Amino acid sequence: MTNNPDDPDLLVSTIQLHTVNWINTPDLSQPITLWGRYRHQGKLERLTLERLAKDLYQVTFKRSQKAIASGQSLVLYDGQECLGGGVIV
Repeated sequence: MTNNPDDPDLLVSTIQLHTVNWINTPDLSQPITLWGRYRHQGKLERLTLERLAKDLYQVTFKRSQKAIASGQSLVLYDGQECLGGGVIV
């Protein structure tokens, strides 16, 4: 275990999302490109969302993200419109 904040093992590009609450459900018949935020007032990050099962989604970030933890929330946006959010597995 390391305390190095620049450790490359902290970078992830793919996560899974569950318990998603939709405000406005997009067409999920195929992967879609959206924006997402997983830290309060964090930067919006470009991502692709794909439904894997009834309440399980795969999120692939365009750029690897640092120190994403299970249990955090990810809020999804289509431009400025908030579509909903879920819990990171």
